[in-house]
This record gives sequence, C-alpha cells and structure tokens, in this order.
Amino acid sequence: MWFFLSFLSAIFSAGAAVSQKKVLFKLDALLFSLILSGFNFLLLLPVLFFYTSSIPDNGILVAVIIKTFLGNAAFLFVMKSLRSFEISTALPLMALTPGIVAVISFFLLGDVIGIAGIAGLILMVVGTYFLESSKAGNLLAPFREIIFGKNRKFILFALAIFSLTAVLDRLILWKYKLPPVDFLMIQQTFSVLFFAVVYLFSDKRLKVDSIPDGIKAHFKMFLLIAVMTLLYRYFQMEAVKLAPAALVLSVKRLSILFASLAGGKIFKETALPRKIAAIILILTGLFLLQAL
Repeated sequence: MWFFLSFLSAIFSAGAAVSQKKVLFKLDALLFSLILSGFNFLLLLPVLFFYTSSIPDNGILVAVIIKTFLGNAAFLFVMKSLRSFEISTALPLMALTPGIVAVISFFLLGDVIGIAGIAGLILMVVGTYFLESSKAGNLLAPFREIIFGKNRKFILFALAIFSLTAVLDRLILWKYKLPPVDFLMIQQTFSVLFFAVVYLFSDKRLKVDSIPDGIKAHFKMFLLIAVMTLLYRYFQMEAVKLAPAALVLSVKRLSILFASLAGGKIFKETALPRKIAAIILILTGLFLLQAL
C-alpha cells in the first residue's frame, strides 16, 4: 500500500511541478509561493467542517512548526531554481538528497553503506555529471557548475534542508502519530504566515498590489497547483506512516522523471534525451542506495 500511495504522490508532484514552471515564467518565485500557500490554506478550510482535529502536544506542535518553516524555505529555493533553470535540469538535482545524507552519516555516524549503496552513489555521481555536462570544458567543469554556477546555491540550500525535513516527517507522523490532516492544517496555517513575513521584509520590496494582480492573472493555474500540491503531500504523509521516509521518497522521486519528460516536451527544453538518461542513472542509483 505504501508503494501505491508514494506513486500517487509522484504523479501529482510531477503535475504540480510542470504547472508551477508555467506560472513562474510570469511571476517572481516569492510572490508565487505566497499566493500558492494562501490557496492551499483556503482549500483545506472546508475540511474543518467534516473533520475533528485536536491541538497536539507542545513538543509535537513545535516540531511541526520547525519542519514547516524549513520546508517552506526549501520550497522557495526550489521555486527560484525552477524559475532560473529548465525543469529537466533543476528537479533532478533534488534526487541527490538521500545520497548526501548517506555520505554525511558515513563520516559522522559511522553508518555502513555496503556494496549496493556504493554502486548507487557512483551511479548518482555519474548521472549528475552527465546532467551538467553540456557546458563542460574539462572533466571537472560539470561539478564546478553545480557548486559555483549562477543561482545554484538555491538548489544546494534546498538539498540540505530536505535532508533534515525527511527525518522530521518520519518523527512527527510515525513516532508521534500525528494524523496527516492535522499535519497539513498546521503546516498550511504557518506556511501563509511564513511567506507573508518573508514577502513583507523582502529586499525587493515587492508591492502588495502584486498579490491580487497575480491571483487574477493565474487564478485557474493556482487552483490546479494547490489541489495537486495538497494531494501529493497527503499521499506522501500517508505513505510515511506505513514505511520509512527514505523508501517513500525513493518512489516519490519518480516525479522528477515524469516532470522532466512532460515539462521537457511542453517547454521544448534543450538536450532532453541526455538529461533523461542522466535522470534514469540518478534514480537507479537512488533505488540501489535505499536497498541498504
């Protein structure tokens, strides 16, 4: 059952990513994130009339709030990346999170990776290399592009944050047994507050008038993205209740392949066959790593 729920999460996540890219052609990433968080919150409000929720213990509530703020920061970084890069370039790098966690755990905690895990890490590195190889002037150029390339810091920040939030999801949903609907309601409430504060204090000083203008111009797309976003998050949370977060994320990462295929065709992105091959290598490496 967890695999089916994770697969559904991947389908809706891919649909949301392609739709997000379409709107991000027109809107700033921060403005987009603020409006979408408002749509997500409003869509969840009717649930309160049919669902009886309870306020969790203070410790659980703090954990959810921390996870929400971290997740929102990572989401904003991903949206900035999607706005700056082709979808078939930005999204695949998000699949590297488990590999980074495995390497850090090996050096800091002494965790054993094993032969399958080592093979998986090698495939992920090779896949990443080919994903970035279009601008390669020498063997190290693709890796320099990832680390020092313009706006690549957003992807690196998102990778670091997602590594932590994956653990927090498991802690909140599995150990603390917080119902997914309660989790979503708390998340969306604080998401609106998070993006509103960041928006108001942004260095860009984006105009408040931009909010209604953005809603009016892209209302249908925001509604569609909000529905798909809530669905993929809900299915992911239900899956995490049944299986380790690492396994759930491994299946959910298929959304990267789906979104890259669809988005690459829709937006006529460059070197799509090479990128798809690189994505398959990365995802294969991911599955081997999670086979530990």
